[in-house]
Amino acid sequence: MSTVLQTDEEIARLRKALRSGEGAAIDHAAAPLIRALGEPLVDQARRLIRSAWRPLGLEGEDLVQDAWIRALTYLTEPGGEAVRTQEHLLRLLLRMIKQRFLDTLDRAEGRDEQDFEDGKAEQVSGASELGEGLLWLEAGARQKLIGALFAGDEAFRAACVGKPKRRARQYQSYVLFTLAEFYRREVLSDEETAGLFERYVSLLGVAPEDWGRVEQVAAQPEAGDAELFAVVNTLCGTALAERKALYVLRHELGELAS
Repeated sequence: MSTVLQTDEEIARLRKALRSGEGAAIDHAAAPLIRALGEPLVDQARRLIRSAWRPLGLEGEDLVQDAWIRALTYLTEPGGEAVRTQEHLLRLLLRMIKQRFLDTLDRAEGRDEQDFEDGKAEQVSGASELGEGLLWLEAGARQKLIGALFAGDEAFRAACVGKPKRRARQYQSYVLFTLAEFYRREVLSDEETAGLFERYVSLLGVAPEDWGRVEQVAAQPEAGDAELFAVVNTLCGTALAERKALYVLRHELGELAS
């Protein structure tokens, strides 16, 4: 880690180059960061691959390359404004490497894509009320389930009435997106309610740093689904791109809590 640069000028230069869209400027700005952060990223990626229970058909360098592609995109988005130091960028990249690794494991187990396709036939009505009846909780099974969701896979599985079809982080992405929508629609303009809502989110078990990133994007007037999907996907290691997937996740969570 001693090779990691400590100044912020490189981050600002890279963000400016990415927004310019000029290939030469991007290459020039990204090169020193890629060199400085390369060793710890590759080491982490290789450790993860060695820990897999089955061959995954990729190398550590594949995970690192994918993480850089996602990080370079994220740096230009509203949520990416929070990345101001190279230490923060390194943490972001390490998280993205782990998330890509977990996604690869999911695909190796044959779950994600087919489950989403199968689930489309089970979409519930009232799509505009995406979070109602699940997030605004009464005491009981649903409250217990959501409370366990952000405590990790083991706690989440223990709280489910049946076997979940996917990892906790997939359902976390649905909850975070729904919270963000409710926040910008009902809470943003009311300071008193915003304080209560922040407390509510904390009680659900969402890490304050994670909610801060979601809240920052949700508060942007121009932010739409794409921006919310981007920050939620970065935090949860998911690849949500359309509301159909959210409806499926909502339906599955309802069954797991009943």
